[in-house]
Amino acid sequence: LNNSPPTGGCLTSERTEDTAAMKNVVEELENRLSIYDFMKMQEIFMSPGLNGRVVMTRDEFTEQMCAVIRPSTKEEFGEMFDKIDVTRDGIIDWDKVTSFMLLDLNEKDERTRSSVIPQWKNLRLLSPIHKDIIQNVTFLKGSSSYLT
Repeated sequence: LNNSPPTGGCLTSERTEDTAAMKNVVEELENRLSIYDFMKMQEIFMSPGLNGRVVMTRDEFTEQMCAVIRPSTKEEFGEMFDKIDVTRDGIIDWDKVTSFMLLDLNEKDERTRSSVIPQWKNLRLLSPIHKDIIQNVTFLKGSSSYLT
């Protein structure tokens, strides 16, 4: 997460129908969001006058986010809304936003771990052929084998 303070306003963008391209655009938006941006989002969703529970439609979400979060497009926020609204009921609240972000970060962490940790083959036991203690192991380059 970035720690730079946000600047407001949305940019305009031509809508693309390529789902892979939009997924990348939304991931870029998520990566650009700073802790200050999330604090602004929380302030919008946790308005004290509305009993602490604000529910937004897609249009309300894109308008509100464009008003308070660094320059981004309404389409990016719209696609983000679609990713958050997994139940497809057309509304989201702060609980859905935080659940989405936690699950998304967890998935990214799992992908990173699986790509970093080598996937070893299953162990196989070899029957010992030595009758005495092994004193030295040497690699034979010509035959690509080990000599004990």
